[in-house]
Amino acid sequence: MEINEQILFEIISENVQKLNCELEIVNETGIFFAPELFIAFLLGKEITKNQELIFNNNNIIWDREIDLGNGGPSDIVLYQLINNERKLGAVFEFKLRDTIDAYKADIEKLLRLERPGLNKYFCVLLDSFTESNDDRLVKLEKEYKENLKRIGQTSFCTKQNWYKSQVYCVLNLYEVLN
Repeated sequence: MEINEQILFEIISENVQKLNCELEIVNETGIFFAPELFIAFLLGKEITKNQELIFNNNNIIWDREIDLGNGGPSDIVLYQLINNERKLGAVFEFKLRDTIDAYKADIEKLLRLERPGLNKYFCVLLDSFTESNDDRLVKLEKEYKENLKRIGQTSFCTKQNWYKSQVYCVLNLYEVLN
């Protein structure tokens, strides 16, 4: 499946930041107030709505929480409709504000999917006291340097009630390669 990864990242980033702003207005919180599955659902919807820009076609079918036999359900599964048949095209795993071990588990789950032509993505929304990658992502990128291709990174201030100091959401999108 042909994917414009830069547009994909822009749509993910734009919608995550939009949700962050909405939550700040609605209840004085931020992106980390939203459940991970809600964010995955929101982004699946937005990716599908923008399929012509991202995939250069309108034959994309979105499904969510599908178990592909690689260690549990995947957050977003995209199929391309070819001759009225579904062909698995892309799989996404999202992690929101978690530990390095949880990030590794999702990457390992994606690495177990060894299907030619399948695009695999890992998206992390990390809580950080700095605007850049903290040690969790630095270690992750070092450990999986052969398997992770960073597509994009951005950060923004967010509100939360766990810490007294300013927290940022660091959003990274990776393609997972075998």
